[in-house]
Amino acid sequence: FITYFKYEDYFSLNARDYYGSFYSYLKKHGIVVANNKEIIEAISPNKEIAYFLKIPQHSPILKRTRFTSDSLNQFKEYTECYYIGSEYKYFVDFGK
Repeated sequence: FITYFKYEDYFSLNARDYYGSFYSYLKKHGIVVANNKEIIEAISPNKEIAYFLKIPQHSPILKRTRFTSDSLNQFKEYTECYYIGSEYKYFVDFGK
């Protein structure tokens, strides 16, 4: 996961503080994500991503790009997630 968001003084600079649920961390600071859009695509990884996923560079992966914001658009997040294609399935349930 590679996540970008605007830094505020109350956010920690310690990476360990972001382990676990990022959205639980945000809630502790009064930020509730209300809008979420995602794009999922099959791609070939670059050398850096292949290295971190410990796979050959020609192996297919899934890239999930997420855009979130709070209801007032005061907080915005952009995240890129990379998954080994042979180890994940994507499931969507549009029912109620």
